[in-house]
Amino acid sequence: MIANPASGRDVRRLVAGASVFDNAEKGHMVYRLMVGLAATGVERVLMMPAGSGLTESLLRTLRGHRELERPRLELLDLRLTGTAEDTAAAVAAMRAAGVAAIAVLGGDGTSRVAAAHCGETPLCPLSTGTNNAFPSIREATVAGIAVGLVAAGRIDPALALRRAKLLRVRAGEKEDFALVDAALTAEPWIGARALWRPAEISDVVVAFGEPGSVGLSAVAGLVDPVARADPHGL
Repeated sequence: MIANPASGRDVRRLVAGASVFDNAEKGHMVYRLMVGLAATGVERVLMMPAGSGLTESLLRTLRGHRELERPRLELLDLRLTGTAEDTAAAVAAMRAAGVAAIAVLGGDGTSRVAAAHCGETPLCPLSTGTNNAFPSIREATVAGIAVGLVAAGRIDPALALRRAKLLRVRAGEKEDFALVDAALTAEPWIGARALWRPAEISDVVVAFGEPGSVGLSAVAGLVDPVARADPHGL
């Protein structure tokens, strides 16, 4: 499991009244995931350590519910940097340990970093960021049961899993990718961690666009909807 303590902290809290997932709630979500995993027979969970009180919140919750069955929790031995490199290093360590699936609590950015390093390991992305398009808002206990069924090999992967599209982005010799959208903007500042002035955006390319989503991909969804399963973007 990966829970990003920094997700959901960008400028949209101020300019758009965006929703807030504090780290106490993220800790409770990890606990509920573990309860769901236990119901499917999963016995061991590896987790990326997290700062900002998230890990402490989880451990307090575990101590307060000793009577409920849950998997053995092991925190990865990682030196945290407070950057996206933490997620990348955690996914690499989990793959090396042979995990069967990875649950990711974060936003679109956290999911993107995890997807860049997960290889063929399935991801369960749960939204704890700001107005996310790629990860879903799902009840964590139910998500834990779903992940556990996959991890334990109790369900056909063809029924439970789907392969997501991605957008490859190249600029000179640099290459990256996006799971939802790539936008061209004249905005010079990255500190806000968000694009919130529509006039500064000139072009958007999306892997999928749904009218009921949020953000730039929703604009594409109103123009010409593209489903996640469609073999093309817009």
